[in-house]
Amino acid sequence: MRRHPYEIRRLLVGREHIRILLWAVSLADSFGITNELREALQSLTLCAGCKQPCRDLEGHTGCFRVAIGETVVSDITLLLSHEHSDHLDQLLRRNSTRCSQWRRALRVAGGYLPEARIRSLLRVQEGRCFYCYASLIGHDGKNLFHRDHYEPLSKAGDHDVTNIVLACPKCNMVKHDEDGDTFRERQFAEAAIKTRDDLRRIQQAVWQWRIGSAKVISFS
Repeated sequence: MRRHPYEIRRLLVGREHIRILLWAVSLADSFGITNELREALQSLTLCAGCKQPCRDLEGHTGCFRVAIGETVVSDITLLLSHEHSDHLDQLLRRNSTRCSQWRRALRVAGGYLPEARIRSLLRVQEGRCFYCYASLIGHDGKNLFHRDHYEPLSKAGDHDVTNIVLACPKCNMVKHDEDGDTFRERQFAEAAIKTRDDLRRIQQAVWQWRIGSAKVISFS
């Protein structure tokens, strides 16, 4: 099942439209939304910012953000006609069911993601994205990374720190549920020549850091 890295944080019902507040999330930490719900949002809504049909969610990120006080509560804000409210309700219910199934699967798998190990992994990766070497630390010193399941959960990957790499939001969103080896190799081929040595270094360091990991990687 394909998932997308967004959550619906709030629905605001107005006279003319239902305002849908979407927030970008990491698929390592959250279920996100199903492909069914994403396609419905893209076909039935308008962007609250540019008032254009929202045929591509990613293209409207930051177009119209909503804040409560000083807290931003949406990365994407959509407008839905009331005539589609029943359909939206059905899709939200199905998405909630899928989310519950995903959470139960994680509990059964005994997921283990201690924060101390994540901080250690960030140091091993030199504060850089595992796939493209972009900085994972913002100008304000805050972490910008997503926790990416190298082997996707949908393909029997473990919800464990030995299957986690830290990625920039862009790489995590583009990768979706793609196999880690395939995505890593494609990103490596597209990287600038001067960046490839840096990528080799942090990727090899990650494999060495994974105590007990049996994965063997061959580098180009």
